[in-house]
Amino acid sequence: MYLNNMFSYNKTANKTQKRNNNLSFGCRVLSFIQSGIKPEHLKDEQQLRMELLVNDTNSLKNQSPIRPKKNGSCNSPYDYEDLYGLRKIGNRDGWGIYYYNQSQIWPNGTKNKLEAQKDNLFTEKAKETVIQNPKIILAHIRAASPKCKKVDTDSNHPYTYKNWTFMHNGFVPGALSFNTQLKLNWEFNDLLDDKPKSNTDSESSFYYFLGKLKKRFHTTDSSKIGKENLKKTFAYTINDLIKESPKTFRDVNPSILGGIKGNIYTSPSCNFVVTDGNMLMAYRKGPDLYLGVKNFDKDQKEYIISSEMISKDDSSIEWLKIPPNHMIYMEKDQRGIVEPEITPLAAYYEKEMI
Repeated sequence: MYLNNMFSYNKTANKTQKRNNNLSFGCRVLSFIQSGIKPEHLKDEQQLRMELLVNDTNSLKNQSPIRPKKNGSCNSPYDYEDLYGLRKIGNRDGWGIYYYNQSQIWPNGTKNKLEAQKDNLFTEKAKETVIQNPKIILAHIRAASPKCKKVDTDSNHPYTYKNWTFMHNGFVPGALSFNTQLKLNWEFNDLLDDKPKSNTDSESSFYYFLGKLKKRFHTTDSSKIGKENLKKTFAYTINDLIKESPKTFRDVNPSILGGIKGNIYTSPSCNFVVTDGNMLMAYRKGPDLYLGVKNFDKDQKEYIISSEMISKDDSSIEWLKIPPNHMIYMEKDQRGIVEPEITPLAAYYEKEMI
């Protein structure tokens, strides 16, 4: 179903929704895709993008430090865990910004291993990116997980392969399992002539998706694969990785659940965002993920995929929380217009998968 008719409901709901910065779990993702933007609104679009990347008090740049909880403190790393096993820490382990210009097939971008808020290069590269009016931007700030602690540019998102770019918030143990790594290092490596450069579950997830595309369609060129096949392969990738993730349990953390005793199942969490330079596709399982839209004029819009609602007091941006286990697909039509589609992951299976 299409999302366009869902924003009016969410706009009303957002006026009464309690908003705070308590949901600072794991990495942070932020992406943009244009829809029908004309020259008279390019400056407005540039201003919006800079606000969300750098200037707003809750911009991606300002999401990188450890932020205080409303009720208590999260100044000590790993003191708090949510139900997905993610840590309430800052996103201080590097950043990346990648983009596609209007006629660009392959992405350009920059990564660095410093904290975004303390790195002048982040602001500099954000400005350089925005002023070029790219059709798609993917930006990421990283919180290294306990299982993938190495902080270097290879481990930083977004990851690229030919014309593809990918980023992730969460942790998917199945991407690091013996079976998955065997495929990545042998079968899929032979097909792609490439494999992950880091030890992160995120990059392994990306290459698993690419490998499944190449194995099934003998190419990673999406123009030869088709929209529905892309979506279906993305869905099967996610399902494979989740099924391959071991079932693990943690003791209930009293700091979150008020002293309740017991243990909880730690579900894999995979908020994925991927693009081939034309379409933008995302999936939510675990932490919050939002679809935002800024209307500049009739049929002139900016769509945003973000871990958090940024510019929360700006009523001109409408935010929709993507439902769990749902995919978002966005691609320009022949008019240059984007009409987002939302699909339950289970729509690609006879039975509920997850």
